[in-house]
Amino acid sequence: PMGRAYLGRHPPWGRARPPHGLHHVFSPPPPRPVSYIGPILAALVSLAAVDLGWAAAAPRPWLVLALAAVPWILGRLVRRLAVRGHFRIGSVGERVLHVSPVVLQWIAATSLGWFAFLEERFGVSLSLEAWPGLQLVGGLAPYLVYQVVAIDAGSRLSPHPSGGAKRARNLQLRFLATAFLPLLVYLGFSSLVALSETARVHVEEVSIFSALFTVCLILFLLWFLPRLITHAWETVPIEPGWMREMLESVARRVGFCYRDLLLWRTGRLLSNAAIVGFTPRSRVVLFSDALLTQLRPDELAAVFTHEIGHAKRGHIVTFAAWSLVFLLSADLIVTWVGDPSLFLLLGAFAAALLVWYLAFGYMSRRFELEADLESREFFGESSALIRALAAVSGPFGHDRKSWRHFSPARRMRFLQDVDLDPSIGRRLQRRLRVFARTGWVLCALTLVAEGYQLAGEWTRERLTAELRLGRFTRAGELLETAEETLDEESLALVRFAATLPDGLEGEELEERGRAALRRGRVADAVRLVELAILRGRRDLIGVLAALQPAQEGEGDPAGSVPPVWRALFER
Repeated sequence: PMGRAYLGRHPPWGRARPPHGLHHVFSPPPPRPVSYIGPILAALVSLAAVDLGWAAAAPRPWLVLALAAVPWILGRLVRRLAVRGHFRIGSVGERVLHVSPVVLQWIAATSLGWFAFLEERFGVSLSLEAWPGLQLVGGLAPYLVYQVVAIDAGSRLSPHPSGGAKRARNLQLRFLATAFLPLLVYLGFSSLVALSETARVHVEEVSIFSALFTVCLILFLLWFLPRLITHAWETVPIEPGWMREMLESVARRVGFCYRDLLLWRTGRLLSNAAIVGFTPRSRVVLFSDALLTQLRPDELAAVFTHEIGHAKRGHIVTFAAWSLVFLLSADLIVTWVGDPSLFLLLGAFAAALLVWYLAFGYMSRRFELEADLESREFFGESSALIRALAAVSGPFGHDRKSWRHFSPARRMRFLQDVDLDPSIGRRLQRRLRVFARTGWVLCALTLVAEGYQLAGEWTRERLTAELRLGRFTRAGELLETAEETLDEESLALVRFAATLPDGLEGEELEERGRAALRRGRVADAVRLVELAILRGRRDLIGVLAALQPAQEGEGDPAGSVPPVWRALFER
């Protein structure tokens, strides 16, 4: 009978809602596993802000520590506003509490000189222009502290039953750890590569090696992700019994293979299900404890077939294809521009991420509807899934929507419409098939374009890597296969380098450059300074800029070069 009641436009309780702000302050939206990925990335951008010069001169680390009290104070303030009935202001204060860790991280990095303090005290480089390593964790340490304090403050806002605040805090801390561990894995990989100068230089200079590094990292993360989640999210296998037998029967009927069915312990704070893993041997299916206690067997089967629908329709593959389209297109555009500035690089990839964000939300919301259709196809009608959506969303959450999901009310109305007119569902599936195939075709085209570009740069980039490593003889040997792809200036530089002994350091090359300038051999001095810059003497970039017009007898560089070079220019 309840399923028949949903054939109306709204659930039986109509559109009743609590007073504005009450559902934010006393009944916050359920926690989301991916809710910390964006803040972590925003905190990382603070390193780029410091690289761009947005940093204070005098470090004040004691103020960085003092800022840890801000989320706690905000939490107390929000709680007091809620108790006094100021729900609208309390709702705004809760949102401020959620974004405060990122804002405080930016203040610590740019206004309080946290990175300068670490560099002076421990001698580590936190610049994004340097090879990233585990030392970046020190730069993000304020954010982690602020986020932990904010989680603790936020968990105290809702009137949970005994021990509920502790369970909410533990769940959010697990989500934070899950979002942060992939970054640690990346930094660990890059730290290992940085141990070998040869490997580091080749990954930095040769695009193919850089792409291989990225692919290996992604493959490791895909292998690591199911293991990370099953341990970090406190999961255990569902015990033998009617529930497990029913889920196994559903999986057999639709031909879905998996490694295990897991109970996800959330302290009954989260109603959710998910499939993690890309291959049958790695897939695990998670059902939260709250979900298992809320749903009847047919409703649980409807949720399971919804999740199977995501896997059956290859939604993750389509997401990955479109993500590659956006990111590789940005890379191709930056490469075609030539020698881009840091502003152009950041702008191009920020634009790509923005377009990806909008497209991802668009796809995700409609893929949820398509997965709903898979569940409906399993049962032949929608009542079981409609009841499950209503039970999970609760009496006041049926209109709550997000970046990735339509509201439960919208999804229930869609299913009701499809029950009345199945052609609505078929039209959506046709559109999404076209959208997915377009993404796969564009992904293939961008991969081909990227591969063509990488192949064209292979020899030139290897030459640059050999020059950076001081292997001048090897660079001369490679030149035989690259003469047609290099301009005259680059050819002259490599031929000149091949006449030098291997292993010359930047200081030795600088000394030889000054000696060449004393003898009036400006062209040789230019090439020696270029090689010194490649060997790590970036402080000589100004000297090179002064030498190049001096080759033509132009410019007045005496005031723009170090004193040791100024006298030579004046001569």
